[in-house]
Amino acid sequence: MTSVVTRLGTNFLRIIQQINCKQTVLSPNKTRVFIPGGFPYEAFNPRACITPWSLIKMVECTRGASFSANFLNAQELYKNYFIFIVSTSTTVSPDLYDLSVSKGPLVLDVTLDYVGNTSFKLTTVMSIEGMKNPICENQTQSVFVNINTRKPAPPPEWWTQKYSLGLNNKEPLKLVHPEPPSGERIQKIHLEVPASDVDSYLHVNWSNYIKYFYESYIQNELRKKNLKDANHLFRNIKNFSVSYIHESNIGDKLSIKLWEDINAQNYHFQMLKGQKVVNESSIEFFPVV
Repeated sequence: MTSVVTRLGTNFLRIIQQINCKQTVLSPNKTRVFIPGGFPYEAFNPRACITPWSLIKMVECTRGASFSANFLNAQELYKNYFIFIVSTSTTVSPDLYDLSVSKGPLVLDVTLDYVGNTSFKLTTVMSIEGMKNPICENQTQSVFVNINTRKPAPPPEWWTQKYSLGLNNKEPLKLVHPEPPSGERIQKIHLEVPASDVDSYLHVNWSNYIKYFYESYIQNELRKKNLKDANHLFRNIKNFSVSYIHESNIGDKLSIKLWEDINAQNYHFQMLKGQKVVNESSIEFFPVV
């Protein structure tokens, strides 16, 4: 098992090396990652705006760069633990959608701001170099999983003592469980996991789930509108969150239940594999102007 973990860690490192990002340690609990290329061409949607999953992929890139450089003693932890993401929440600034602003270079500050019994939370603040205000802020909570038992386990005592100092008043990421309504308000979309969406662990990368939920919203709206209106379906997201309950793998057949709040700005989603809920999400859009 250790050799498998080493191989996966090596693959992540190879990716980070090719991206050419730079890391600076600001404190034991905080690091800064500079991505000179900014967002790539494929990060933009048909309306020339950044997609929400591209934001999460940048967070993933920053997380990988930080851990590869042994931020939080990650290399020592990987000898005995998997680190699985269990939830994420992102708040987006309207500045992200300003078409007159170049979307790079990117500066991402990553801070460890919560340590629990078997979990920890990182907050990533993403900014465009030279701009005063950040374009988004992400909170991602992860759990330590013992390599041998594959069950949540506390980190080493030395790690907790080292990194939990000064975090007594910080809170874990707590997401509201979206309860499906009864009746005709629930819609359903079907999909199959493509090879392009799996990561080095060969299951769906956590950054791709928000893409599935966003696209299910688009598909559902297309059922109700003419194609000539499709451009207006690519709405800008203000907030979104995802809870990761079970993993999905290449070729899995999935279905998504979705429903909207009365004000039509908030949508909620459940992803199912068979009858089992594997993922949940909520999205708040900016009002249409």
